[in-house]
Amino acid sequence: MVQADLTHFGGLTGLRKLAGWAAAYDVLLAPHNVCGPVGTAANLHFAIATPNHKVLEHFNDFADPWIGDLVAGAPTVDPTDGCFGLPTAPGLGVRFDHGAAAEHPRTHAHFNLVEDGWEHRGTAS
Repeated sequence: MVQADLTHFGGLTGLRKLAGWAAAYDVLLAPHNVCGPVGTAANLHFAIATPNHKVLEHFNDFADPWIGDLVAGAPTVDPTDGCFGLPTAPGLGVRFDHGAAAEHPRTHAHFNLVEDGWEHRGTAS
């Protein structure tokens, strides 16, 4: 199983090249995706176009509640089957909201993924 991150591995083109190499060795892909709604949309398009794509890892459930407000058309998981729906809008299927992004400037927050409770990122547990 190959678990590369689309946003850190050359985008759609880089990951498609990796998928071709993996397919030659009968290896499946399960992309690592901590990208938010835009990266998730790109990963969905990649999944649809890639025969050896197995599953899309995502951490959208751990994202701050306002992350979904950054784009119109953010991909969502169907609670009945745990799958994302197919994109239908033009491009990646999302439209970035610059105003919403301006309301949440970068904080330079850091969290340690090997520390107990990392997923709470400073919130009360």
